[in-house]
Amino acid sequence: MEEAKRITNQELTKSQLEEIEAAFKACDSNHDGRIVPQEVKKACKQLGIFLCKPELDGIMKETDKSGNGYIELKEFTEIVGEQMVVTNYRNEQLKKAFKRFDKDGDGTITKTEIKLVFKESGLELDDASLQELMEEADTNKDGVISFDEFVHAVCENDWSGEI
Repeated sequence: MEEAKRITNQELTKSQLEEIEAAFKACDSNHDGRIVPQEVKKACKQLGIFLCKPELDGIMKETDKSGNGYIELKEFTEIVGEQMVVTNYRNEQLKKAFKRFDKDGDGTITKTEIKLVFKESGLELDDASLQELMEEADTNKDGVISFDEFVHAVCENDWSGEI
């Protein structure tokens, strides 16, 4: 988690730490302070982190230094905390980017606002390209791009890798 904090300048909040601990304890079925891979997967799922088998195997290999097949709360907090720090950072960056486009602050992005941001960046966006961009991003076809639509459009190909 130190690497994520160094790169993002972000740390977990007290409530996030409490949330991680609660998920860990809820999945520690025999209350021995350790969880096995299936419990790790279940605890992560409770926190909104969905792991496939190779990811879970990688986490266990990286985190279970002793090789006993268990992860303790401190170790779990490290692995989940890193993911939460990165997610928080990405969310903040997406909000900043959205606000840059949402010139009037109404919570939506119009064609005019997109064209203006491109112009401010020194790029001209022709009408055909602007229309194509709108059609791709405006999934509910209401003529504007909401924050959710913006996130989906930006994150479909980007932001999928590690920081």
